[in-house]
Amino acid sequence: MSQANASVVVEGEPGLSGKGEAGVLVAMQAALGKAMEEMGQVSKLLEVLQADINQIKGNNAELRADVDDATKRLGEAESWISELEDDNASLRITVQHNAKVCRELKAAVEDAANRDRRQNLRLIGLKEKLEGRNPAECVRKIIYKALNIEMDKVQLQRVRRATAEMPSDDKPPRPIIIRFPSYLERERVLAASREKYRKGEKVWWGGCRLSFFPHMTRELAERRKRFTEARKKLHALDVRFTLAYPAEWSFTWGGKRMKFDDHSKAMEFLKKINTTDTTSITELETNTDTTNMPELET
Repeated sequence: MSQANASVVVEGEPGLSGKGEAGVLVAMQAALGKAMEEMGQVSKLLEVLQADINQIKGNNAELRADVDDATKRLGEAESWISELEDDNASLRITVQHNAKVCRELKAAVEDAANRDRRQNLRLIGLKEKLEGRNPAECVRKIIYKALNIEMDKVQLQRVRRATAEMPSDDKPPRPIIIRFPSYLERERVLAASREKYRKGEKVWWGGCRLSFFPHMTRELAERRKRFTEARKKLHALDVRFTLAYPAEWSFTWGGKRMKFDDHSKAMEFLKKINTTDTTSITELETNTDTTNMPELET
């Protein structure tokens, strides 16, 4: 029986001895141990991977919460921005309205200030302290001797120097403000002064060259001063003109009345006039772009 088993072993594993079988078993055990060791390492890697996955899931949850919070805040911010835009639009309308009201109030205040000064004249050129302690009496003498207009005490309501510091000797003296009881009295003196200017005469008194000017605010004086070049142009053409209150310049040209409240438009019109050969108003209208020009007064 043992021989049969031996023959079977020999037939099943030809040339394999008992020692060889032991070696194979050892090799297989070593391979199995190595495989088990590798599986353990793989298991550890899987555990690390699982931990990383869990951490990623946790981070993802935090990110999702942050995104949800950011989305909520963004919605709130959009709502606030929309409210601010509405408020800004309302404030813009309010500011524009207030700016318009301020412009109107400023114009009204300036108009009132200038109308209050319409009874005043400014006397320029009289040396400081030359008027003495009675400036009204001094001005009456100047008006009488220089302009040949006799005035009593009632016709001069108030006379004073302009409210400013007394200048040094090398600077021009402060103007004298003369207030008349009425606008007509002021115009009578101003007209006499202008008449002497037209005749080429100068007003002198006490060794001082004097000039009379209407009294007005600085802003209005600047507006009227801008027409100086245009006025010189008409003087060269020997054309009479008027500069009405507050700053409306007008003259007659070619039988038609021209009015300007903008000095630049006035100069634009005058540049088209030939100073040596006066052009008819018809030719001017033909060669002039009238889109930005004031209407002609018939």
